[in-house]
Amino acid sequence: MKEKVHAILKSENIEHNYIEKSKVGFSNLVYFIDDKYVLKVLEPEGNKIKFMNEIGFYKTMNFDFIPNYVSSGEHEGTIYILMERVSGVSLYEIWHTLSSEKRGAVVEQIANILKEINKVQDHKFLQQKYIRDDLVDIWKNAFTRNIEILNQKGYNTLNLLKYAEERVPIIFKEKRLGIVYNDAHFDNFIYDGDKVTLIDFDRVLFTSIDYELLILNTMVNNPKKFASEDVEPFVNPKDYMDIIPKLKKEYGELFNFEYLDERLLVYSFFYMLGNIYTFKLDHLLTDLIEDFSRKTNLLFV
Repeated sequence: MKEKVHAILKSENIEHNYIEKSKVGFSNLVYFIDDKYVLKVLEPEGNKIKFMNEIGFYKTMNFDFIPNYVSSGEHEGTIYILMERVSGVSLYEIWHTLSSEKRGAVVEQIANILKEINKVQDHKFLQQKYIRDDLVDIWKNAFTRNIEILNQKGYNTLNLLKYAEERVPIIFKEKRLGIVYNDAHFDNFIYDGDKVTLIDFDRVLFTSIDYELLILNTMVNNPKKFASEDVEPFVNPKDYMDIIPKLKKEYGELFNFEYLDERLLVYSFFYMLGNIYTFKLDHLLTDLIEDFSRKTNLLFV
């Protein structure tokens, strides 16, 4: 692959001394070019649609809290994005060393970053499947598809069917649409001691902005989930307990939905269901379905 990287850089007239492959990057290959650039390359088995969404995001947005876009293209069948490298380290690497005051200032920056992204209404750069503006239809279809899958696996889905019919039209009637970053965990926030920069935009959507809380809540509840092996030893769940309350103080609109708790349960249910399918963890399905039924029954009004 490094030969391809050299060829791409040559086609872009980028002179360089060294190329270093990043240890992170779960869905694409990422290379550091000296201290100047980052080259992200779509793997042959990678998700081309998401990659093109990320390219579209960089071409469309002009924020000062994202890396500067340099170029993108396709070289001998390899699709890539080239951007300037930002200084700093991931928040995962540094969070345990920050004072409460510093953490508060960082969360304030994160709130402002998410506000600016969520305000964006221009979604022409997104492929249609990532434009999810009819919430009731989107989530009813999600239940229908997964009930069929679970039925084929032999699970009782009567409670899920009842929930989809009775609750989804109520709890998802409310919506405030915007671009949702959809990957707000600490491996994607780079901190230089002063400024926070956001990276990686291949999961962006256009949907109701409260969906932004899915990954944030997932990280806070299980901080090591998105951490690389190198930083896991520094991750203490107690250090993450105040993030959501501080974020709510700075960005109240994100939480101002009548049925927010119930919506978050639905978001989390399908997120975990997707992980179970992907990683072939069917032995967890019974507990997941029963837990969802128990929690949603308590919220029925």
